[in-house]
Amino acid sequence: GIAMIETFVFSYNRGRYLQNLLWSAKECGWPGRVTIIDDRSEDPVTCRVLATAQERFGAEVIVPENKNGGKYGGFWANMELAFSELAADRFVMFLQDDLQFVRPVTQSDVDRVTTLAADSRLSPFVYPSFWWGARGKQEVYRTSCSYSPEFDTYHWSEDAAQPGFSDVAIFDRQRLVEAGWRAGRSETESNADAHERFGVMTLDPSPFVAFVPFAPRFRGGQAWSRRLDLRRSSTPAAFRIMNAQEDAAFVRRDRESLPIAADHLTISGFMRRQLLRNEYWES
Repeated sequence: GIAMIETFVFSYNRGRYLQNLLWSAKECGWPGRVTIIDDRSEDPVTCRVLATAQERFGAEVIVPENKNGGKYGGFWANMELAFSELAADRFVMFLQDDLQFVRPVTQSDVDRVTTLAADSRLSPFVYPSFWWGARGKQEVYRTSCSYSPEFDTYHWSEDAAQPGFSDVAIFDRQRLVEAGWRAGRSETESNADAHERFGVMTLDPSPFVAFVPFAPRFRGGQAWSRRLDLRRSSTPAAFRIMNAQEDAAFVRRDRESLPIAADHLTISGFMRRQLLRNEYWES
């Protein structure tokens, strides 16, 4: 049968970003089930998006009983809930609400990433996103990654910041359960464990999602926009979705051209594009 990828989106108080993610998944033809796990958002815009997510986008919404405190709210507890209790499929993708699908998703995309995640010679974790960074910084990235012609994948070098794991990932849940993997830990702790067990994670050479640049950040429930960083906005600097010709050219490109978002993607709104054009794009 055709492999499917069950998707969980972890969300909190970024309603317009969540709506952009759900819209882009529908626009790009994402085939798997989508479940939003919301960390008890209070923002009215987010609540409206959650209330209509099933009807408009076919996405189920789950709001866990208890919102955990601490620096990251209930984020990691919600990851554990998704991994241990909610996920039913073998292949699962974890996303955050500040991501967006950026190109049409085909069956070959699904086949590629599930085959990579299932390959016992590779890590069960596959990173599905474009990389952030400044336009034209390909050479800087080349010092921290390598390309494997055998698998047609990139990998972080052993001394990269988080070489083994990312909170945003596609993974083979069957392999992880068999290995006794425990979800719901900090990214640093999970990375150390994953790196020791599985080596460096696989980086999809043809990613189909990307972090929308300069989303509002939350720490302990407080938005970081109070830093007066004018680049951060409650309205996403959404990407224009690649057309069929651009998509085909990207997938077939020379692998010397690394998948850095600023080199391959375009922000759709003119004013935001002008504001961010020479910036270091970050999530």
